[in-house]
Amino acid sequence: ITQAELTSQSGRRNVALPHILNVKDFGPEGGRIRYRFDVNLAALPERPLGVYVPKLSLSGRLYLNDTLIGTCGHAALEDLRCLYQSSIFVAPPSAWRQGTNRVELEIYATPRQTNGLSAIVVGDAETLHNQTALYRWLHKDLLIGLTWISATFGFLALGVGIFLKTR
Repeated sequence: ITQAELTSQSGRRNVALPHILNVKDFGPEGGRIRYRFDVNLAALPERPLGVYVPKLSLSGRLYLNDTLIGTCGHAALEDLRCLYQSSIFVAPPSAWRQGTNRVELEIYATPRQTNGLSAIVVGDAETLHNQTALYRWLHKDLLIGLTWISATFGFLALGVGIFLKTR
């Protein structure tokens, strides 16, 4: 999905994805905006479909046909920090309709960082999960592992430094 309708403080307009929000789209203390796009299905899906969002800023939740499918975390939208975190929102086959399906991403944006939404991919949830596994590993798990390794070596160096200083 590379086109969406943006509803913000400055009004409603069509935008190309990926999209960066303007500071006029939300208030100085932050605010909620919505990206809306339609997904047309010739027939009802037999398996769960996923909506893959590579990046959204600052936090967000996905609605399908006015039903909440999920959020990028487990807190109030204003308290979440899903900055640049990829998400796969999985919708059961019963949530979809034959024909036009309205998908909305509600995003909480603040002026403290760049806000917006990347291009979206809709497809079989299991296939999306398998295709994005390497990306998620490189951008999340590997970074967490490197952080722990760096912290361990830092504490080890600190310990050796203190030990040598006392000798």
